[in-house]
Amino acid sequence: MNIFVKENPIIAVSVVADSFSRAAPGYDGEPLQFLRSSAEFLVDSLALKKSPQKILDVATGTGRAAILSAQAIQPDGFVTAVDISTGMLQQAEQNASQAGIKNIQFSQANAEQLEFEDNVFDMVLCSSGIYIMRNIPQCISEWKRVVNRGGKVAFSTFGKGVLEPMMSMFESSLSAYGVEIISPTPLYRLNTEENCRELLESAGLNNIKILTKQSGYYLPSAKEWLTLVNNSGFRFPLERLNKTYLNQFFEEHQAAISQLATARGIYLEVPLIVAVGEKS
Repeated sequence: MNIFVKENPIIAVSVVADSFSRAAPGYDGEPLQFLRSSAEFLVDSLALKKSPQKILDVATGTGRAAILSAQAIQPDGFVTAVDISTGMLQQAEQNASQAGIKNIQFSQANAEQLEFEDNVFDMVLCSSGIYIMRNIPQCISEWKRVVNRGGKVAFSTFGKGVLEPMMSMFESSLSAYGVEIISPTPLYRLNTEENCRELLESAGLNNIKILTKQSGYYLPSAKEWLTLVNNSGFRFPLERLNKTYLNQFFEEHQAAISQLATARGIYLEVPLIVAVGEKS
């Protein structure tokens, strides 16, 4: 499982936090609905019911999975949601307020080094965030630590072919401008059912369940693809591009992506994976 433990020397925690804060205002936009679908699939897979359980949502982003979980277990259950990005947390708090959710609390924290005591949560969730972590096995071990015996650790990620061929075209375009591309792309670090199962088994979790679902959709045009890139984790490599060439890059990349358009738009392949393990 070397792919999981390889730390990324380029993307530091502070860079991730700052980049996601800049992406936060557009993170819930319609072009990025693959993230919403991932959160919904994760929470739906857990079949949460009204109960006094305590749930931790790590890398909560704008709070999609946290809010859905809080709605499912209210009024007696409670969700603690953490993220390293202050911008994301501000957006999440706004989303929860607009949804009228009271049984939720947001705070800043590093998912790899949680400050909670052992055995305090009934469940730990992570929607579309685990593949960004610097050390994935360390994260799973940490999440297992804070879960009660009999509790669950669950995450959602994306399968092979996600957002292709657009992602490959995006990376090739950036490479042509001298931007170093991380290999493997974070989005592809945990993209098979086998890898997800192996990860949970290696952490000593039991009763493992792996669920999959196809959730593709059409973008109206290449313009929406650029919106997706600008308001997601794909900002990381984009922000290493010399700003002098930014407009030129966007024009060329948009023209290339436009060639993929059909009468219905540009199709995004979105294979979803949910993995759940239990602490015994």
